[in-house]
Parts: sequence; structure tokens; C-alpha cells
Amino acid sequence: MHSLDFLIWLEQLRNPATNALFLAASVLGTEQVYMAILMTVYLCVNHRFGFHLMAVFLVSAWANAELKWLFGTMRPFEMYPDQLHPMFTRGAEGNAFPSGHAQNATVVWGMLAMRARSRRVQIGLVALIAVIMFSRLFLQVHWPLDLLGGLLVGVGMLGIYLLVVKAWLAGRLRLGSAEWGLLLLTGTALMLAFGYQDATCMRAAGAFFGTSLGFWLLDRRGYDPTGAPAVQVMKVTGAVVTLLILKRVCMGLMGELPYGTPLVYATTGFIGAFVIPVIITTLRARTQSAAKAA
Repeated sequence: MHSLDFLIWLEQLRNPATNALFLAASVLGTEQVYMAILMTVYLCVNHRFGFHLMAVFLVSAWANAELKWLFGTMRPFEMYPDQLHPMFTRGAEGNAFPSGHAQNATVVWGMLAMRARSRRVQIGLVALIAVIMFSRLFLQVHWPLDLLGGLLVGVGMLGIYLLVVKAWLAGRLRLGSAEWGLLLLTGTALMLAFGYQDATCMRAAGAFFGTSLGFWLLDRRGYDPTGAPAVQVMKVTGAVVTLLILKRVCMGLMGELPYGTPLVYATTGFIGAFVIPVIITTLRARTQSAAKAA
């Protein structure tokens, strides 16, 4: 069956239930949802692994945008507007190959699956990746080849991450403050230099710099992610709402400036990775002191 025929055939599966299911699965690949996932891991589970997750995700987003620009392929509904009836095209801007949803889902949920200790959780996360990928076909915003490309690039990035972690644990990769700073500046400069033509690349480069700097400062200071379930929910909710509002305000103030977009994302990344955890730590210490005094 030709890819176009397959996408047309998928329309037979559409009904209110499947539409809601696959729309929800596709929404899992949006920037806001990933922000909530990353901040949850960073603030409530382990800030070091959370930073690893953030860094790999941001590099993945940057690489995906670069590959989309390089290949320049059209989306199905753009090529066959009279034969397809796409859904949720607002989340399908830009070129098609490779699929950002497939690539980023493979990276984020794949890293979480590798971290999970339960086999059932691992299987569930792999199944979630498959559902997210299928949702892009169901909505007719990607070709099957786009998803395969995104999956393979995502798996490749996971492999590179594992190699880096293995070298780190073996003691072959140790960075001092100077080396860390040089690596951060060089990496950000390269991301900006090669991604200047794409807004996603600019956002990823800025966020990479801000979160990396924030993590480095927080790691030197120390951070305890534990807390009661209600407190954890408040931490993540407050952080995500604050960052979304801050990003919107900063984009209004600086978005039109030269390199304004990466500056905005660097600012929000730094606040999310350092300022918010420090505020949480300070509030916890004051609450504990007040409780002891009472």
C-alpha cells in the first residue's frame, strides 16, 4: 500500500474516541508538555538526571530542526490538500522529515525508560512512544518515513548519551570549571552559528545555555528534590506557570531584538534550572525553621 493510500485509509478509524486519544497523544509532543515533564524530573526526582534529560532533549530539538531544514520535505497535507483531511495542523509547522514528535519522544521517554526499574513501566513508556508516533499518521501530518527517520535519529542520540555516561562513570571524562565553561560556550556558539536560520534552533540554543549554566551553579550549591506529594505538585505547577508567563513577557520585551529569542530562552532556562530551585530550597528552610520555633 502506498503511503498516501495508507493515510487515506486511516480516516476510517476516526471517531470521537480515537480522535480524542490521538489528539491527546500528539499534544504530548508540545513544548509546554515537555517543559512540565523536564521540570518534574529536575525538581522532584534528581536534578542531575533531570539536566541530562534537558540537555539531550534540547540538542535533539536543535538537531531535528537542522535536519528538517536540510531535507526540506513537504508534509502530506501540503502535497495532497484535496485528498487528505489533516487534524491539529497547528502542531505541524515546518518541514516533515524527520518527525520531531517521533525523535523527541524517543529521546525523552526512552531515557526515562532506561532509568525506570520496573519492566512494566519500561514497556509502557515504549508503548507510549509508539502511540505518539502513530498519532502523527492518524492526524495525517507526517509520512511513515518521517517517523522512521525521527525514531532512528532519536535512538542514535540515546546511544551517544549512553557512551558519554559510560565514559564519565569510567573516569575517562572529567571536567573542571574552566573546561565546563569552555564546553558550554563552544557548544552554544556552534548551535547558534549553524542554526541561525531556524527559530527552533535559536530557542534550543538559548535554553541549552541557560539550563546548563543554571544546573552548574545549582550542582555546586546542592539541591534536595524530596518532598510530600502535594508539595511536589505545587513545585512543578508553580515552576511551569512562572516560566510560561516569564517567557511570554520576555518575548514581548526582547523578542524583536537581534538574537532576542535565544536570549529569552536562555533567561527562562536559567531561572528554571537555578533560580526556582534556590527559591524552593530557601522556602523549605524557612518553613522548617518556623516549625521548629513553634
